[in-house]
Amino acid sequence: MQFSDIYNSVADQIGDTSTTNITRIKRYINWSQQDVCSRENWDFLMKQSYFQCTAPYTTGTAVATNGSTTITGTDTAWTSSMVGRKLKFDADSEYYTIASVESATSLTLNQAYLEDTISTAEEYSIYQDIYSLDSDVEKIVSMSCPTSNEKIVSISRQEMDYMDPSPFSSGIPNYYTEVGRDSSGYKQVQLYNVPDDSYVIYYWYRKQIADLSGDSDESVIPSKYHQLLYFGGCFQYYDYDQDESGTVYRAQYENMLENMRKDYISGPEDKITTLGSYGNSSVGPTIQLPPQHFKNK
Repeated sequence: MQFSDIYNSVADQIGDTSTTNITRIKRYINWSQQDVCSRENWDFLMKQSYFQCTAPYTTGTAVATNGSTTITGTDTAWTSSMVGRKLKFDADSEYYTIASVESATSLTLNQAYLEDTISTAEEYSIYQDIYSLDSDVEKIVSMSCPTSNEKIVSISRQEMDYMDPSPFSSGIPNYYTEVGRDSSGYKQVQLYNVPDDSYVIYYWYRKQIADLSGDSDESVIPSKYHQLLYFGGCFQYYDYDQDESGTVYRAQYENMLENMRKDYISGPEDKITTLGSYGNSSVGPTIQLPPQHFKNK
């Protein structure tokens, strides 16, 4: 069903097909689409992708001056691709982020070097523990590393800081936490341990969806449930106007959404049902909600 079919149907039901009203209805339909897609990790929104970790760079030696942001290398081959990575001298407890790379032997930190001046060249490591994901990632579902044949476990920012406040422990990553978005707006994750090799990390995610705009646009929601957008547009329109007619459409919306959930989330049709104690069903009984359920108390 095309976008124009849905918004015109809602406008006909409302009894107002003016341009101003159509604009309002389009907004409600898109809100409904976003709501439906956020309710579950629907299979039609699932995608898999991957990224490759960067092995630490340790070639050559370097010197640093207390209070200066400049690091000078010997026998190094630093490149602009290292901007944003972290640098740590082997003997230090502090790490720094690389702000720019001026040449193969000179780079600039994002803050002044805090330790005692290193006048005799020392060993160091330039490493990366934060990685950007695909542009359309809305929610990460799972992450794994084939090298370890284990799932990479999601933890909170607080848990990550508790385990390693100064992230330098290296090895195969076994934890990750979300750390906002990069300058392009892509979701980022921080890995722990810091990758010590160029591991490939696979991840499943729920993709972001774009709003419907053109008349011929079709929702990512399966076609047999496009009527959800009609019900959603109607109930939000009436609810905004505090018209009790909205309760009928909201009941239809929630009931169809529940049927869709059972259709797509309950598992394959050849799944064998096992007996269990009463009331312990993984799906459990469901009810169809009457319009009165949605009336304001």
